[in-house]
Amino acid sequence: MYFTRLLLLAAAMLTVTAWVRAAGNVADQLMTRMSLLPEVPKDNGPIGQKIAPHLRQILDRLAGVGPGVRTSTLSNSLVRLNDASEVQVYVRVAALTDTTLEALKAQGLRVEIADRPTNTIQGWLPVAAVAKVAAMPSTVEIRPPSYRQMRAGSVMTQGDAIHHCNAVRAAGVVGRGAKVGVISDGVDNRAVAQATLDLPSTITIDPAFPGTGDYGTALLEIIHDLAPLADLAFSGPQTSLEFPRALRFLVQIAGCHIVMDDIGFYDEPYFEDGPVALAVAQAITSGVVYISACGNDAQRHYQANYVDWNPSATGWANDCHAFAPNDPDMSITIPANTEIAVFLQWAEPFGKAASDYDVFLYNDSLTTALAWSNGVQDGDDNPYEAFVYRNNTATAVRGQIIINRASGSPRLLEMFFWLANLNEYITSPDSIFGHPAVNGVLSVGAIHQDDKDHDTIASFSSLGRSTIRFPSAEQRNTPRVVAIDGVSVTGAGAPPNVY
Repeated sequence: MYFTRLLLLAAAMLTVTAWVRAAGNVADQLMTRMSLLPEVPKDNGPIGQKIAPHLRQILDRLAGVGPGVRTSTLSNSLVRLNDASEVQVYVRVAALTDTTLEALKAQGLRVEIADRPTNTIQGWLPVAAVAKVAAMPSTVEIRPPSYRQMRAGSVMTQGDAIHHCNAVRAAGVVGRGAKVGVISDGVDNRAVAQATLDLPSTITIDPAFPGTGDYGTALLEIIHDLAPLADLAFSGPQTSLEFPRALRFLVQIAGCHIVMDDIGFYDEPYFEDGPVALAVAQAITSGVVYISACGNDAQRHYQANYVDWNPSATGWANDCHAFAPNDPDMSITIPANTEIAVFLQWAEPFGKAASDYDVFLYNDSLTTALAWSNGVQDGDDNPYEAFVYRNNTATAVRGQIIINRASGSPRLLEMFFWLANLNEYITSPDSIFGHPAVNGVLSVGAIHQDDKDHDTIASFSSLGRSTIRFPSAEQRNTPRVVAIDGVSVTGAGAPPNVY
């Protein structure tokens, strides 16, 4: 028996020794791999610091194209150019005075919105003038606008019966005297739905932001099915600066009692209420019932406190976030012929970020940087980085996300991904942010109409709770309600006909 125990002890020691040796080999291999990781240098110049990295990258591409190329073809989901060699921008200034505005116009800025509360101007700027505007002492930042992202009758929506709205109408509640406003992409083909009586003959359209597309048409059809005598209004803002103006039109001019939307802005703050959220909160205070889709980000979201993967080492590649012990990279898949976007924020107040984080996409073997965002945050900046990358091949490709802490303190990190598939470290909870997380908003999650008992939230539907850190820490209960998804509409202008 004693001899048997000695054999077992010896075997156990050999196993532990082999495990330690293997772990050491893995660590050594990881150190070697990370030491070879190619670094993307920051633009630390006083002008370059003011230009958002994803805008600088487009400008660099423009510098390399020949004559005759239509500049609009270089647009992507985060940066828009026209064929007059202009780029749409937000210019944030220290103080939005008349003198500053005139100086920007003198550089060729075609002003669309001058928002004094945020000291931000939206407009179209000649590409050749971007560096000149960045060099102006009054300029704090130049970046692309925050563009909306969609969160998704001869035909009666299935949600009508599932939610028992038919029984409510039978009791005489049909929307009489109410006016409902919708904020979405557009109502281009509303006439098609009106011809089939799936929409009323009169809809109040915001003349400043009529929008483009037909998700708005689908939303209005659903509302008309459920409350056929309610008056309807629509506005289609494309940027975060346009959104508060669209909301004011619906509430103050169109007289809407209820407003709903299905759009999100991914460079609005995740850890505080930004301008869009504050506009919604103000509407609620005035008595408006506000309803907002909470998003479809449950499978394309990551959140965790920053942890150094190798705190004893030095050098840029060693100041990386550990997604797990001995794992400083996150594997994602980019579908064939698809453009993805990646957004990173960390828990510091907007306009006051002093910790400097960067986010990179490398190829699967970590030998080539495919895309990145490495702006400088040094005390008066936003805790925000974003980039786009397009896979132009006919097959899906894998990549690796790396988050680098260039300077500052460890913070709570949060990332959202457009169209990329996460292969690991998916964080479904806490994936509701922005105006759907505002107290008083009826943030709406999704249950598919095919769900047997209509009681299981869809796997893609964003989940709460929502973490707020500024001006004080709180956890907000989101979503407030869930509703039926995947229902039929006429599909006017936007088949297939489910919403």
